[in-house]
Amino acid sequence: MLSLGTIGCTQMGELKARKAFKEANQAYAAQDYKKSADLYEQVITSAPDDPDMSVAYFFLGNSYDNQFKPSRKGEPDNDVMLEKAVKNYELAAEKIAAVNNPDVRPTASAPWSISCSPTVQTS
Repeated sequence: MLSLGTIGCTQMGELKARKAFKEANQAYAAQDYKKSADLYEQVITSAPDDPDMSVAYFFLGNSYDNQFKPSRKGEPDNDVMLEKAVKNYELAAEKIAAVNNPDVRPTASAPWSISCSPTVQTS
């Protein structure tokens, strides 16, 4: 019974993530980077481990990067945008690498490291 509930919640999270991703992409295309950042955050919260959504980390980083203003460097509200951008660019690189390389998977001791256990690939 627990499995069915978990599957339902997972699917619901993925549906929410895909809807938010579409809206985030529209906001990003309109250069509304604050809105796109909020929506990409929803994507990540709804489906943090969905390989199809790993690119959301890149666009989230880019949304924060576009909100950072070099002329306002030193202002805490501005500087946090650059910090968030860097963090999400790093997460994007890790997650996208994991999607592209089946030997790089999360483990309990190291959430995003190379796993030495064999992988099962299905065609």
